Amino acid sequence: MRNKLGSGFVVVAASIMLAACRTAPNLPDWRYRVLESYTPDLERQLNVLGAEGWTVVSSSTVASSPAEAPRVAVILKRPGR
Repeated sequence: MRNKLGSGFVVVAASIMLAACRTAPNLPDWRYRVLESYTPDLERQLNVLGAEGWTVVSSSTVASSPAEAPRVAVILKRPGR
């Protein structure tokens, strides 16, 4: 069930972001990325992506079992190239 929730979140978030960025012809072209990570590794991954020009748009905790470390889903964007 956890994988279905995470996958569903990714599909819905990507669809919304892609629809929103194509509604006005003169807006910049954006690239989007969804990162799912366990909390201890998240800071390192965000620092690497920030150095590459990615900006966090949104984040959410993804359901996990009590035995697992919490996971976070992060939506990032940067201008298209």
